[in-house]
This record gives sequence, structure tokens and C-alpha cells, in this order.
Amino acid sequence: MRLRATSAGLKFFADGKPHQESDLREKQKTLQVELNNATRLLEEGNQRLQAAINAKTFYDIETAGILIESGKKKLMTVNTEMIQNNGALNQFTKENEEIN
Repeated sequence: MRLRATSAGLKFFADGKPHQESDLREKQKTLQVELNNATRLLEEGNQRLQAAINAKTFYDIETAGILIESGKKKLMTVNTEMIQNNGALNQFTKENEEIN
């Protein structure tokens, strides 16, 4: 359910296929940002791990391990969501091609 601002005020409009496709494309953009953030988290964890190994500080090794583990979990979650979102977008594309 959505509302649209018009000159006559707010009006309701349905969640039709164009709106669903638009929502999926927006979600894809959001997931891409999350994927980039997870990648940066992994990179930071790897850098900290290397520095901690060189300095032989076990506390920093543990911290780096936590960052790496968090990054891996986030990557797996985002990857799963992206696959589902891509499948839904592909379905819309396929349906549109069949109609045209």
C-alpha cells in the first residue's frame, strides 16, 4: 500500500508490478552498499590481523578475528538476499518479455 502526493492531496495507489520492480531495484542498490561494507569489514579485519601477527599482540588478533567473522557472516547474508532479489528481478524481466 502506498500513498502518492498529488495536487488534490494524498492518494492511495496499489502495489502494482512496476512498483514492485522499482522496490526490488532499490533493494538491489541497498544490498550492493551492504556488500561493499561487508567487504571493507573483511579487509579491515585482515589488515588488523596481519598487524597483530607482526606485533604479536594476541588481544588484537582476537579483535581482528571478530571483524573477519562478522564480515564473513554479513557477506553470506547479503549474498543470499542478492540471489533472491536477482531471481525476483529476473522473473519480472521474463514476464515483461513474454507480454511484449
